[in-house]
Amino acid sequence: MKQLLLRNIKLRKTTLIIYVLLIAISPFQCLIPDGTNLGNWIIGILSTILLVIVIKDSAHLFRFHSKLGKDSYYYQASLPVSKFSLLNANLFTMLIFTALGCLVLLVYQPTTSLPNADMGTINWITTYIAFNFLAMPIAFKRYTEVKSDNVNYIFYLILMYIIIPMIWIIISLVITAIFIITHVLSGSVADEYLDEISILIDIGYLTISTLWLLINYYIQSKKVRNK
Repeated sequence: MKQLLLRNIKLRKTTLIIYVLLIAISPFQCLIPDGTNLGNWIIGILSTILLVIVIKDSAHLFRFHSKLGKDSYYYQASLPVSKFSLLNANLFTMLIFTALGCLVLLVYQPTTSLPNADMGTINWITTYIAFNFLAMPIAFKRYTEVKSDNVNYIFYLILMYIIIPMIWIIISLVITAIFIITHVLSGSVADEYLDEISILIDIGYLTISTLWLLINYYIQSKKVRNK
């Protein structure tokens, strides 16, 4: 599995280099002048980079799949290599790059405040982790190198970042409106209630995505071991 993991990392070496460079230069954030045009310009660039990382890298398995090639799994599976090792190597690759991406977001949090920014009611770091985890059970549920034909990269991002958040926002607003109309909540209490819903959604996303990933991993590992 070690060689397969190295192969995967080499395929994403550009992303790895960007992550490592961003982490390495993060201590220089303290030199950014506060309240100046130059400081605001630098912070704007950093925020844009982090925003790209959050959105573009919210599905590492998709990006790895595009680097590896659409039908590569069937070639790899025909070689004397363990399918279980293939599964583990791809899973660990996703976990490694997700962890590095989270580290980048965390080290730049004091300067850009991007990870704390609201996207509807979803926290950025929670979103980044959950959406990477969900990519496997949604789009790679058979094998981690075989993507479902009816789920592509762009559709997945639209589903995760637009459709699902809108549904959650509408549901939370409807519930809050019902409580206000029935005088269960006042205006100020309703705001606190929405904040609590936001926290619950963050925890729910992370919990559901982790459990679904583990369940799908168990199913895939059992399947490849029985072959």
